[in-house]
Amino acid sequence: MKEATGELSTTVITVVAIAAISSLFIIFLYPQLKASIILNQACSNGPGYKYTADDNKYSVDCASSSGKGNNTSSWTCKYSEGEGSNTREKVCNQN
Repeated sequence: MKEATGELSTTVITVVAIAAISSLFIIFLYPQLKASIILNQACSNGPGYKYTADDNKYSVDCASSSGKGNNTSSWTCKYSEGEGSNTREKVCNQN
């Protein structure tokens, strides 16, 4: 019986540790990773791209391109999640 109690304690500690690591990932890393992927996709779509998800969960807006010379254009894509949230930006370049 003593061995079974020890194995149960180890199992509980493992489950709690996995839950703690998962919650830290979901709270801190996932939003940044999601924004980065969405902004990279917006840059691929080009200037003038606008997208709003269902129920305004997030929106992406890429401003019109501006020439920088040498046939290079750049534009800024902005990502916001919900109303009143922080906006993340990425400057996109195209040759």
